[in-house]
Amino acid sequence: MHGFKCPVCSKSVASSEMEVHFIMCLSKPRLSYNGALCFQKGDGDSDLQQNRLGQERQMDTHSYLPVQPGVGKEENFLSLDDILLSHERLPVRTECTFPRLGFLEKSSDTQDIPEGLKMELPLWLSKGLYERKRRVLSVELPKVYREGWRTVFNADPKVVDLHKMGPYYYGLGSQMLHFDSPENPDIAQTLLQTFIGRFRRTMDSSQNAYNEDTSMLVERLDCLEKVLFRSGQIGLHSFQSWEKGQASQLTASSLVLNYRKRKINEMQP
Repeated sequence: MHGFKCPVCSKSVASSEMEVHFIMCLSKPRLSYNGALCFQKGDGDSDLQQNRLGQERQMDTHSYLPVQPGVGKEENFLSLDDILLSHERLPVRTECTFPRLGFLEKSSDTQDIPEGLKMELPLWLSKGLYERKRRVLSVELPKVYREGWRTVFNADPKVVDLHKMGPYYYGLGSQMLHFDSPENPDIAQTLLQTFIGRFRRTMDSSQNAYNEDTSMLVERLDCLEKVLFRSGQIGLHSFQSWEKGQASQLTASSLVLNYRKRKINEMQP
C-alpha cells in the first residue's frame, strides 16, 4: 500500500487514511499561547504532577482576567472579537498538492487541490498552515491593504468607510504582519497613521453626541473605533453625573430595605 507525506505535519500516512488525516490536521487548533509557560520541577515531582501544577497555575493566572481582544499580532482565544476576526477570509495560493481535499474548493471538480491554485481560507487556517521553512501556501494581501488603498488612507483617512472595507480593519491588518511580505513596514505605518488621523474625530463625536442618536456616527467606524466611541460616551456620562452630584450619592443597602419591610409587616395588625 502506497503512502503519502502530509504537507502539514510531514508524517507518512497510508493512502486509505489520507482524507481523514488531512481533515484532522487542518482542523486541529494550534495553541501557541501556552508555549511561554515554564515551571520549575522540584525534587521528587513526577511529570504528571508537574503537568497538573502547570495547568492549575495557568488557570489561576488566566481564568479571571477580563476578556479583551489581542493587541497587534497576539490573540486572545476567549475574546469574541478575536474569534470573529479569525474567520475573516484571505486570498491564498497553494504551494503544494493537497491529496483528496478537492471537496474543500467548491469551484473545482478534481479530487485533489493542485499546486498553484488560488482560493480563500479563513485567517486561523492560513496562520496554521503558513510556515517560513516549509512552503505550504502563500498569502496574498487583501485589496484594502494594497498600495492603491494605502495611498487613499495616507491622503485623508477620515473620508473612508472602514466598516464597509471590513469591520476589523485594524485587527486584520495587524494579523497580516504575521506573514512575510516586503510591504509589511508600509502596512504597519498606514495602520498607525490611519488610527491617529481618525482618533480625534471619533472621540470628538463621542463627546458631542450626548443623548442623541449615534447610529449615523458609528456606522462608518471600525470595531475598534466603536469601542473607543462607547468608552468616550461612558466617560462623558460619568463626568456629567459627577457634575450633577449624582456620582457619589449614598443609597441604603438592599438588606436594610428588606429588613425594614419585614419590621413594618410585623408591626401591622
